[in-house]
Amino acid sequence: MHNPKFTILIPTRNGEKYVFSAIKSILSQSYPFVEVIVSVNHSNDETLLKLNQILDKRLKVIVPPTSLSMAKHYEWCIKHANGEWVTILGDDDAVMPYFFDEIEMLLSEYSNIEAISFKRAYYIWPGCEKLYGKLAIKFTARKKNYLINGKKIILENLIGLKDHFDLPQLYTNNIIKRSLIEKILVTSGGNFYYELTPDVYSGVVIALNAHQILRSEFPVFWTGTSPKSVGFSLSITSNKKEYSALQKTRGEEHLNMSKHDGLAIADEVGKEFWETYQASSIYVISALIRYPAILPSFISKRLKLLILLAKTEAIWRDLWKKMLFRGLYRNLSLIKKYMQNHMFIFIIFSILINISFMAYFFKKIISICAIRTKLIKAKTFRSYSHIDFQTIEDAEKIVRMILRG
Repeated sequence: MHNPKFTILIPTRNGEKYVFSAIKSILSQSYPFVEVIVSVNHSNDETLLKLNQILDKRLKVIVPPTSLSMAKHYEWCIKHANGEWVTILGDDDAVMPYFFDEIEMLLSEYSNIEAISFKRAYYIWPGCEKLYGKLAIKFTARKKNYLINGKKIILENLIGLKDHFDLPQLYTNNIIKRSLIEKILVTSGGNFYYELTPDVYSGVVIALNAHQILRSEFPVFWTGTSPKSVGFSLSITSNKKEYSALQKTRGEEHLNMSKHDGLAIADEVGKEFWETYQASSIYVISALIRYPAILPSFISKRLKLLILLAKTEAIWRDLWKKMLFRGLYRNLSLIKKYMQNHMFIFIIFSILINISFMAYFFKKIISICAIRTKLIKAKTFRSYSHIDFQTIEDAEKIVRMILRG
């Protein structure tokens, strides 16, 4: 296809069990102006063989010349995109059955936007119960759209008011104008990615460069989480003996391959801190530092403060999380230990971050006051049964029923 309106890139590595659900969710829709490019990153399963059996002119299969880290694989994929709008779809994710209709409607209403960020709808594949319990589906849709400020979202990430997945990422739940991607490539010296977490990094860079970003509270993607997800693997600690060695090493493989390709965590953050806290603020500040087009004046005047904010938020979030599972005496002991190790950060947090939490809770109070009105407008569904929803295709059926009702 010479001039498709949309390019959906699906990078996959040993994703045979999941990737065909992602592909089917797109190709089962009759929309003609889309190219689906699946890049098989030297898998040792039968993904490539089965892909070659799909007869659809909208599908293109590519293979990188060598085995690549995640970010380098995404880089390879981007260079094959021809559409006016581009997204990268995780191989265990999917799109909704109304994907193209909803986006076309938004584009007809908002003519000058360069990125659209959508509310997440979650599908948890079987095998992730130790981290997610019995949760299978989490879906809430509301017809609400508004413009957002990219730099404000970055700051809200650094102080804990937003999560990294609220950024306009070049990944599932977002769609980005290719002209913006090309502009970023030029200003970044020809490469798009310079940090090992490609979804967060892209969200930071796009938030800094997009003139207009649209936010929609109506999901058009499924965010899938499976046992092969890198994020899932990085969350697995050594004391979870129930998980296989393969699941544990998926995250290690990601880190090692990224290092081999010259992609790293920012030195100012440090690998140990990054792995210990695994917080949105840390992911975002690392991406921000690694972005080569950041102005020197921005770095010299603001960076130290931003790093302090990010690290402080990560440490305190970790503390509150641990306190939820400890008794009062053990909590006091934990607080004393943290104060001994991070006294300066505790003082700064008291001055800066508590203000943010107060603003956050004030915002929550306002939202609770309006919750009755919001619930009337929202379509919501949650399931804790993988017996009923064993695949994303099963989840799609319930979404159709919810939206019809």
